[in-house]
Amino acid sequence: MKAILKFELPEEQYEFNMAITAHTMHTVIFDMHNFLRNKLKYESDNMSEDEYKAYEKCLETLNNIMSEEDFILR
Repeated sequence: MKAILKFELPEEQYEFNMAITAHTMHTVIFDMHNFLRNKLKYESDNMSEDEYKAYEKCLETLNNIMSEEDFILR
């Protein structure tokens, strides 16, 4: 199976840019998710309770946003 995306440039330049940078955006989200998870999992002994709660809230928020958008990290 093949999929071909076609864009009318320059009218659809924004859509084109979104399509060609999607992999990079996925990588950014994946890396941020892992950063937050690793902070909580491996560095929790070295942070205050408030700091831990802040990281926890950030990870929870990121997970909620991904869930609402049916976004799956692979």
